[in-house]
Amino acid sequence: AEFVEVPKQKKYKASVLDEIQVQNMLKVFKETYIYIPVLLAVGLGLRRGEALGLRWQDIDFDNNAVAINQTLLMTKGGIIYHDPKTEISKRVIIAPTTIIEELRKHKEKQEEVKKIMGKAYQDNDLVSCYDDGHPFNPSTFSGLFGEILKRNKLPHIRFHDLRHTNATLMLKHNIPAKVASERLGHSTIGITLDLYSHVLKEMQEEAAVKIESALFKY
Repeated sequence: AEFVEVPKQKKYKASVLDEIQVQNMLKVFKETYIYIPVLLAVGLGLRRGEALGLRWQDIDFDNNAVAINQTLLMTKGGIIYHDPKTEISKRVIIAPTTIIEELRKHKEKQEEVKKIMGKAYQDNDLVSCYDDGHPFNPSTFSGLFGEILKRNKLPHIRFHDLRHTNATLMLKHNIPAKVASERLGHSTIGITLDLYSHVLKEMQEEAAVKIESALFKY
C-alpha cells in the first residue's frame, strides 16, 4: 500500500448562469412554491441550508437586511437547525429592494394560509417551507429543483450553483472581492479569490484592453 499513489479528488467545476439565464429561470420558478429559496440563493448567494433555515425574525424589512443566524440540516435523526457553517457565515446581507418586496409579499400570503389552517399549521417561523409550515427536506428540495429545471428545459445545474452564479455576477460587475467575500460568508477573501479565479482571469483581460485603450491610442 505504501507504493500506491492515492488519486486526487477532482475539483468540481461549477455551472454558472449568465444574467439572461437567471432572469428566465426566475420567471419559471416564480410560478412554483420553491421560488423564494431559489431567489435567495441566486440573489443573495445563500447556501441551501441557509435559504431553507431562514426565519422571518432574521429579516429587517425597514433596513433591507437579511441576517443568517441558522442553517437547516438533515441528519439520521431528522431535520435539525444548526449554527451557520463558520462564525463568519453568521452574517448580515443588505438585500436588493426587489428581493425585500418579494419577501414581503410572500409573508402576506403565508399569513393568510396560517389563518386558514389555524392549529394545523406548524409554525417554525420559516420563510421557506411547505404550505402547512413543515420544513423542506434538503434532498427532496434539491430533487424538486432539478425536476423543474428539466421540465422547463432550463440549463441543468445544482442548487448550489445558484450561489456560484451570485458570486460570479458580483465580481463581473466590479463588486470588490472583499465585499463579495463578506456577503458569501467566506472565512477569508483568499477562498473567494481561489473559487472564482476564472472570473478574475476575465477581469484581467478586460483590464488589459482598457489599459491598451488608455495608453496606446495616439
